[in-house]
Amino acid sequence: MGQPADHASVGEHATILGHNIQNSTFTALLREPTSFPAQLPRPVEDFTGRTAEIEQLVEFAGHGAAVVVTAIEGTAGVGKTALAVHAGHQVKHQFPDGQLYADLLGYTVGRTSATPGDVAAGFLHSLGIPAEDIPTQAEARTAAFRDIVSRRRLLVVLDNARREDQVRPLLPASGSSLVIVTSRHVLAGLDGVQRMPLDVLTEEEALDLLATTAGRQRVAAEPEAAHQVNIRCGKLPLAVRIAGRLLETEPGLTVADLAAALGDERERLAELKAGDLAVRSAFELSFRALPDEPSRMFTLLGLHPGPEISVDAAMALDGTATTRQIARLMRELHHAHLLESVSAGRYRMHDLIRLFAADRAAEDLHDVESGAAAQRLVVYYVRATQQAVRDLHGDESGARRAAAWLGNERDVVEAIETSLRGPSLNPRRVWLYMSLYAHIHYQRSESILAEHKNGSRTKIFCLERARLISNLAVAVRAHARNLATSTSSSPRLLQVFRHKRSTSAELSQIDRVAAELEQIAAHLRIDPNLETIVSTADTLSFLIESKNALMATIPIEDTQLASALREEVELWREASPLLDRINDLNVQLVASMDPLATAHEEFARLMAKFANDFAAAGDRRSSRHFRRVAWAWQIQAKWIRRRRAELDAILGHGPS
Repeated sequence: MGQPADHASVGEHATILGHNIQNSTFTALLREPTSFPAQLPRPVEDFTGRTAEIEQLVEFAGHGAAVVVTAIEGTAGVGKTALAVHAGHQVKHQFPDGQLYADLLGYTVGRTSATPGDVAAGFLHSLGIPAEDIPTQAEARTAAFRDIVSRRRLLVVLDNARREDQVRPLLPASGSSLVIVTSRHVLAGLDGVQRMPLDVLTEEEALDLLATTAGRQRVAAEPEAAHQVNIRCGKLPLAVRIAGRLLETEPGLTVADLAAALGDERERLAELKAGDLAVRSAFELSFRALPDEPSRMFTLLGLHPGPEISVDAAMALDGTATTRQIARLMRELHHAHLLESVSAGRYRMHDLIRLFAADRAAEDLHDVESGAAAQRLVVYYVRATQQAVRDLHGDESGARRAAAWLGNERDVVEAIETSLRGPSLNPRRVWLYMSLYAHIHYQRSESILAEHKNGSRTKIFCLERARLISNLAVAVRAHARNLATSTSSSPRLLQVFRHKRSTSAELSQIDRVAAELEQIAAHLRIDPNLETIVSTADTLSFLIESKNALMATIPIEDTQLASALREEVELWREASPLLDRINDLNVQLVASMDPLATAHEEFARLMAKFANDFAAAGDRRSSRHFRRVAWAWQIQAKWIRRRRAELDAILGHGPS
């Protein structure tokens, strides 16, 4: 008997899909499914925040003419599933053909990750396809599911995915459905996906979640303690929710008591457990999913004492891998949301993940291995701080890079320096201590010098100076005009200048002085800072001397000319109090340079003392190092005092 036409059409579709499937298995696809599943789990009652993300998902749901696939990605406990389910319930009315939900078991204890074929079979059954009509082959099942989705408007939530290959076969190529995928891992291999990275809560959102869970009156009664609880939970939704549950189920526990319990970092993860909710367990699942090399790298990071770490510091911990290899491992941990990218080559760990990493290091590393890694880290930071301190006294760009590095690594350097304290003189500890001291004084230097160079008082001084210099230029040009007029109208003056044979030359010189004064005034207006004052000071002094010398050659015998000179004298007489006020302000700036230079000299003496102590102990190498540093800081102190003297000269007063 011949095959029915409708079966033939399905067979053609199967052929196009590239599957070798009997047409009878697709009989069910010829019927419109009559089942309308509503599989979304119950939303959490204390869902809080995520306003922007919900608005975005609602917008995606409104794209009725195309398939939209959204990947919500983030670390364990950040609330990916809660967001997907909460948003799903808000938009489910826009999907009349049903809502499908599947936990892909990517990070579930004791369970094997769900395969696309099994998920597709479950979805097909939920859509009303009889078990006997569901294909037996995985590819055929996913193809059948995509075919149905392309002809219906469905909301599909694929929760807890671990890899792209769990998700990709289930994504429809056409239709008007919305697919929401959640994962702890960046699913970088998926194309055409709207990515939604999820961060921890804001302070306000975390406080609201704690109040919603524990009770608003209890939280409102202890606002500072509630703030401390949120800080110690790292504003991670899972941790905050657990803290709220602990308060909710233990009426005698105050918020302050809970904050104190969470204050002990060694016990914090153990405290954050309520029923089957546990922060440590959530992190453990992410950690166990790592391949061997990233897993070892994560464990070694647990030895690092700071919240941020560079690729170079991680390479020191590892001890064998190259920079490129470490960069790849750090990137893998970032994609697993166990690290956050701060900037190129720098990463940050969430506080609770850092505590978990420290636990892993304590449990998984042998004493010899952890001791060697810690020693390599100390050596790295000692050498890096040595270079940074030297660079502080190099060119400006190098100094700024060194200061930025010291600023980023300050907490780590302090922690390592503290760990090295002991009764004996330790050159490594002294170097780290010196770098902290150097960074403090560099910042102080930069702050004071920035005020001198670009501060508001310096700008006021420049602009007032520019105004007065402009007035002087106007007066000089007026004298030139008066001189020209006077020589033409006064036979006596004309006779004098003919005798001197210099009228045109002097007029030209006066015009040149006026023009250069105007240029200085313009420069001060455009770039009002200390460097401009310094660069124009000599020229200004020369021009004023030239102007005075030229004016001295003018015979004051014409009343008009004499009147103009009197106007100039009056102009400067009126300006004098204003200049005095400006100078008083700048005297204060100049005075602040003395303690700055003194601080540098004190630091130089401290370094010289270290040099002598190491020399006495027989450590000549360390002694030479510290003597060079002392010399560099002494040079810096001399530079500051020299700059002070220059500014004194510019402002027209001696040292105070």
